[in-house]
Amino acid sequence: MRGVQVLLVVVAPLRFTLWVLALATLAILVLSAIGVSRHFEWVRAARRREEVADQLGPVFSRFFESQDPGRLAEELRPAFLRMNAAYRPVAAVLWRVRCWGESAPAGRRRFCSSASRIVGPR
Repeated sequence: MRGVQVLLVVVAPLRFTLWVLALATLAILVLSAIGVSRHFEWVRAARRREEVADQLGPVFSRFFESQDPGRLAEELRPAFLRMNAAYRPVAAVLWRVRCWGESAPAGRRRFCSSASRIVGPR
């Protein structure tokens, strides 16, 4: 009987410690899963940016050389329609960065704003 009392005295304080360890392990696993999922999301977004830049980079380059909004509209609409909902916002951001980015000259910014009104959604 003495051994059972000693065992209860030793195990009783450990029960709280085991609960703390279990909850801490659970918290670490949840945070790790969140971190891994965010990393995968970042990788997918980087892949989307690269694909959109590869598809629309030549279109934008031809547009900035010719500065013909009508031609841009003819080339961009089919390109945007081929993209799904995940790629369209990336393409729109690429357009804004190329036109209104810090490295864009002032003349390009004025021209892009007028072209955006012409090309805009229909």
